[in-house]
Amino acid sequence: MDADFSHNPQSIPPLVEKITNDECDVAFGSRYASEGGVEGCRIWRRFISRGANFFASLMLGLTSSDNTGAFRCFKREVVEKLLEAPIFSSGYSFLIEVAYRCHMKGSKIAEVPITYVNRQEGASKISRKEIIKAVYTVFRLRWQKLPWERWLNVHYVK
Repeated sequence: MDADFSHNPQSIPPLVEKITNDECDVAFGSRYASEGGVEGCRIWRRFISRGANFFASLMLGLTSSDNTGAFRCFKREVVEKLLEAPIFSSGYSFLIEVAYRCHMKGSKIAEVPITYVNRQEGASKISRKEIIKAVYTVFRLRWQKLPWERWLNVHYVK
């Protein structure tokens, strides 16, 4: 979860409940599930977020509605599977890559509606560079290893 209180800690118990009741392997706190929401974000930020989620879902076949949100709860076994291979991405791209890997490993993903509240202090880390990295990550995952990555000897989960 974000450490700036954009995610309400009171939303943690419903995520944990989904995991402990074996309803799912991974619970996403979702701004875009019915009854979820966003408060205090500018329209361009909402547009970028919705667009990124639509693009990732379309290109990668993801069924969850909030693949760029950081409010998530995982079963231990899922985390162990995720750690079997290095994760290439960082920043917002990391969130997309983890969602994709969970999807590809057959993890059952549930969404719990949350309300995301824009931070009151500090600045967003979203930038042109982060957007380019996220687009690159989606294309990389879609077509797995791109030619120049072979030189890096990076291995991905399939």
